[in-house]
Parts: sequence; C-alpha cells; structure tokens
Amino acid sequence: EKLYFCCDGWLSPDRGTERTLTPAQFAVERGEYKVLLYTGQARGSGTDANVFVELIGDRGTSGRLDLEDTGASFRRGRCDAFDLSCTAVGSLLEMAVGHDGSGGSPGWYLEMAEVTDVRSGKTYYLECNSWLDEAVAAGSSTKVLKASATDPRAAKTTYLVTVHTSNTKGAGTDANVFLELRGEAGWGVRHGLDAKGRNDFERGSKDEFEIVGKDLGELLSVKIGHDGKGFAAAWHLSKVEVCHARSMRRWTFLADRWLPKDKGKGSTEIELSPAGSANAIAFRQYVIEVLTSDIRGAGTDANVHAKLHGTEGESEDICLQSSQNSRNPFERGQLDKFTIESSAPIGGLTRLQIWTDGRGVLADWHLRMVVVVDVERNRRHFFWCDDWLNRENEFRKVLE
Repeated sequence: EKLYFCCDGWLSPDRGTERTLTPAQFAVERGEYKVLLYTGQARGSGTDANVFVELIGDRGTSGRLDLEDTGASFRRGRCDAFDLSCTAVGSLLEMAVGHDGSGGSPGWYLEMAEVTDVRSGKTYYLECNSWLDEAVAAGSSTKVLKASATDPRAAKTTYLVTVHTSNTKGAGTDANVFLELRGEAGWGVRHGLDAKGRNDFERGSKDEFEIVGKDLGELLSVKIGHDGKGFAAAWHLSKVEVCHARSMRRWTFLADRWLPKDKGKGSTEIELSPAGSANAIAFRQYVIEVLTSDIRGAGTDANVHAKLHGTEGESEDICLQSSQNSRNPFERGQLDKFTIESSAPIGGLTRLQIWTDGRGVLADWHLRMVVVVDVERNRRHFFWCDDWLNRENEFRKVLE
C-alpha cells in the first residue's frame, strides 16, 4: 500500500522546524495558478513588507504561499504577477492575502486580485479596495477576499473629477487628498487623488483625475478630505466638479472653505451636496471695504484676516488678499475692497474680528474703519477702529 503525507509548507526557524504529517486519503493533486495583484494608485499605496496569499477552494486550501519580491513588486499603481504551484484547491471560493508588517512602509492598498487556474483555464476575480495596514485598524494586515467569476471592472464606469483649489494665500496643500462618491446605488470606494509627476492642489489650481468604480446612478454627495500629512497640510477647497464619462452628466459641489491641517482644529474632510439640491451649501456674498488711516506708518506688509459674526453664527476665517482696486493693499490712506462668499449661516451682522499675522518689515497697522456690505440684504455695516493693530494687542481687534 502507498501512503501520501502532504506537507506543502515551510520548515524554518520562524515558521517551525518540524511538522507532524498524517496520511492523506488520496493522492495529492498539484495545481498551477497565476495570481495577479493590483496595488492602488494613491501615494503610499505600495508596501515594503513580505506578502503572502492562501487559496481556499471547495477541495481544501493551499496553505500559506509566500510571494517573492523582485525588488519592484507591490509598488504604487503596479500589477504584479506570480506563478504558484501548490495543492489543487478545486473551485476557488476565497483567497486570504496579507503581509508580515516588515519594512519601513508596510501599509498596502490592494485594489483587487485575479487568480487563474492554469489547468482549467478558469479565472476568478477578488475585490479588495482597502488598506492592509495595522495603523488603520488592528488585524487589518490580512484580509479574506471572496472569489467571483465576474470581472468587477466590466460593470464599472469612469468619472472625470476636477478639483478647484481656492486662490487664497496658503490655500494649497501638501497632504494626500481622497474622494468618495455617493449615488442612488450607495457609496463608492475611497479613491486617492494623485497626479503622478505633477504638484497638485496648489493655490488657484484646477486638477483633473479619472476614477473608475461602479456606476452609482444620480450622484447625491461627495466626501473629500486629506490625511493631514506634509509641511503645509491645511487646504482651502473651492469646489469639485464630477462628470459621468459615458453620459456626460455633470455635477458641481461647492465648498469654499478650509480643511484644517489636523482633526484637532476641525474636520479634515467634508461631505458636499450638488449645487441646486436641497442640501447644497448656500453662499452669501459680502463686500468688505477696509480703510487704512492717513497717518505716518499706518500701512502694513502683514497678511490681514477677518471673521464676520452675526445673529445666527460666524463665518470662516477670511484672508483679505486680492484687493479689487490696488495691487498693494493696506497702504496709508488707502481704501481696499474685497468681495467674498461665505457658506456659514451668519444672519444679521453684529461684530467683526480683524487681525494680521504680524509678519513683514512693517507689521504694525493703523486701521481707520471697515465697512461690510451684505449684498443679499443690501445693508451696509460700519465698524470703527481708529487704532493700531500691533504687538500690544496681538495684532487683533474686535469691532462692534
């Protein structure tokens, strides 16, 4: 009688140097499989860790199969192919995939996998679209993916996304930006927005991206944000435009607000509804007229900011930068006009905060007055100052 003792595993110091094998009831059939792994496109998607898979079928499991890294495997945007010889598992049901957490950057974003049974010619598709990263969630460095005979990409569509960064000083961001779409069919997956070889999300820029996902039908909202990484992470987002590539249906999502550098200063992400919908952000326009005093040394080189306070709330911080009537604002005796839009519910104006960052050779500023025009209500509000903004008052005044 011939007995078969199947091992199909490593004997090594880290995995164990001995195994106890029991006789198999039938001759072990070998299988040949081709595995394709698709790493995400966003910055940081690749991994330095050692990756493994385990095939699980209706006739058993392959056991853990370590994938050989050629030195360029599992890099951002790559599709890596591996030829595996292991115990035949029959019809593939699931595949476990994971890594050992080693290396300087172990976190990995896996979009999907393909497994082809070379002998039968059948191909299975396994969607992931998530991070394998202990820093994201404990135990998430390994995932079990469900196999399907249908290629998920066949039912997907392309969305053309245009992101507008505001033309406000410091509006650009170095952080990693992401976007999620929500439609009648539910939420899509989170997509990292990164244009290879281009410095995107700079002040005043318009950055375009193609994202591929399931067709969500009529779009109801987008969620956009950043991870807070980089030297200048805070970001002033103007708007997002989305176009369904097949039907050319377009949606515009207005933001006009800051996403701060970290969650301690406010939310680093925002959900926006399409312009014109019941949940869309409503913008109110204001004209701010700033009169610098006509005395010696009254002008300033510093950056000036303001915040409007009203009966219903307050505006976001407003950087008064692009004067409509002067290339050099806040000069002695000069009146500067700024047109701004605020999405915050302010109500009737009650007071005004105004301040500078104290920078520049001539940082001190003597402010005469500020006039705020509520364009929708056609009302003018006068805020008198006639005083210095300097170190003694931390370059800040509250005017009523």
